[in-house]
Amino acid sequence: MIPVVGIISYVLFLLIDKKSWIRDNLSITIAFGGFLFFWLLSIVFYIYDLFE
Repeated sequence: MIPVVGIISYVLFLLIDKKSWIRDNLSITIAFGGFLFFWLLSIVFYIYDLFE
């Protein structure tokens, strides 16, 4: 789990680092953000399922 968090925070750091890139490629960023969001949601639900 911890490596996943590290990878996500690293990716977020890269995205924040390239604010101009985000402005240039807004649709890609939104799609990627949506994908990350649903991916994280599925992980949360999976963990919740394990502990139930």
